[in-house]
Amino acid sequence: MEAELGVHPGDRRGDVAPAAVQKPFQPSGSLRLRTWVPVALLALLLVLQVLEPWDVYLYLLLGLGGLLGASYYWAREMARHVSLRREMPTGWLFVGDVLEETFHLTNRSWLPVLWAEVVDRSDVPGYSASVV
Repeated sequence: MEAELGVHPGDRRGDVAPAAVQKPFQPSGSLRLRTWVPVALLALLLVLQVLEPWDVYLYLLLGLGGLLGASYYWAREMARHVSLRREMPTGWLFVGDVLEETFHLTNRSWLPVLWAEVVDRSDVPGYSASVV
């Protein structure tokens, strides 16, 4: 990825520190549930199956429970075994220089990464490395 630094001439705040000075990305490896709807539906199906046994409730319960379990396992594998390394050029960059970064996404899991999103929280004006 390439982008030019959008700072004014003579503004030394636009300098980018060498790669040795920058902190590496440390993934948290934690998971959080974004919506409780599938869990609530699973609980409702469980209550319905206990109160009024019916094969349809049982199949829906097993299907949704299996899907939620497999999804959780997949997400946990991705959080533990996928890492991202961001490389920037060594040396200093000045106003007007081209900033070129390289991202290395490594998957050490036996499951494939179906979707990866990089969120850039840098404060370089006019530059965003956020990609999907």
